[in-house]
Amino acid sequence: MRLRGRDIICFAGEDWWFHNPHSNLHLMREFAKDNRVLFVNSPGIRFPSFRDGRFAWKRVLGKLKSLAKSTQLAERNLWVMTPFAIPMISGCGRLISWINERLLSWQIKRAMSGLGLQTPILWVTVVVANAVALRLRRELGCYLVYYCVDNITVFPGVDSAYLATLEEDLHRGADIAFFVNHALLVHYQGRNENTFYVGHGVDFEHFSRVHTDSLPVPGDMVSIVSASQGRIAGYMGEINGMDADLIAYLANENPSVSFVFIGTSYEDISVLQALPNVFFLGQKAYQDLPAYLSCFAVCCLYYKTNLEFNKYRNPKKLLEYLATGRPVVSVDIPEVSYFGGAIAIAKTFAEYGQLLRLVLSEDSALKRSERVNFAASQTWEKIAASIVDRFPLRLLGAVTERLGENMDAPGLRRETVTRIGAP
Repeated sequence: MRLRGRDIICFAGEDWWFHNPHSNLHLMREFAKDNRVLFVNSPGIRFPSFRDGRFAWKRVLGKLKSLAKSTQLAERNLWVMTPFAIPMISGCGRLISWINERLLSWQIKRAMSGLGLQTPILWVTVVVANAVALRLRRELGCYLVYYCVDNITVFPGVDSAYLATLEEDLHRGADIAFFVNHALLVHYQGRNENTFYVGHGVDFEHFSRVHTDSLPVPGDMVSIVSASQGRIAGYMGEINGMDADLIAYLANENPSVSFVFIGTSYEDISVLQALPNVFFLGQKAYQDLPAYLSCFAVCCLYYKTNLEFNKYRNPKKLLEYLATGRPVVSVDIPEVSYFGGAIAIAKTFAEYGQLLRLVLSEDSALKRSERVNFAASQTWEKIAASIVDRFPLRLLGAVTERLGENMDAPGLRRETVTRIGAP
């Protein structure tokens, strides 16, 4: 089934203008094919720590630029709004929430009026929007979806205890909840009987170009490709929570391999930058990522396994890596085990080095096709459709007129733990 003719407000955990597409952005693009969407950029869950110097200023500058854009039509049927809100300060959560509820309510209702949005479906990822979402649900009878992608209560620098209360209120108050991580699902499954697992998807057409097309080598990769003779271990994405000791170990043990990083860094990488075969090239435009990935011989994940936040990650990039056909080596964080044999998983530094050398020497056309086929089964279109399959029929546009307002979808049971998508 498809969702048609509805209005949707997405309270996202990212910024449309300044992040490469996260899962909310991909899903809202799918929904905007047949519905109108207001994408609300994240109001922020923590006050920037200026002790981090330039890393905090990066975030502040990005937010100010986003605010300056106000509300704009970004794509067909999809408007993007950056609300003004006060970031959470530890110890002041309740006061700031009280202020932000009023600020956000006024801004959201003003946007709804301007765009003519009526009884929208509320899609909430960022928990600091919970009060506004729950109020709109009460006042307008909106259907509320909680979409959880991370365990933000263990995110560094946040007011963990207060965010935990917000998250619980949102989860319990939602009509339906989706978790992209199995560990989080199991941890929170008792709060709301309408709670499900949903996997990430992949922009398959975009990333599979690496497997099918001959892409030009980006200018800043030419000398690296030449020096390494194609033996490149690549990473793309935000550089945060990375195991610098692991990366240094691998670089020193494999001097003929170049280790390339694509993405903005939010931590000190100076020690790694000093290594002759490690290269940080900064963030690249989304449309340019396939060209960089085409230069990689293997794609990697290097997260710290002892960092609590990383234990609840389901990295969207894993399916993007697999769509390229390239082999993937990852550290042993819980969610990667659900990818089965599609990904090589290392428990120690030495094992990571062994797997890295193995996939560099023993890859094959058959293995590449298997990875591509695995990713092809997880497109965002399929993930969006599987989510809609869990909605009550009264939300599904034209079918409402035929089947009535209060009927639930046939064959769907309310379950505590259900998988939608894969892994």
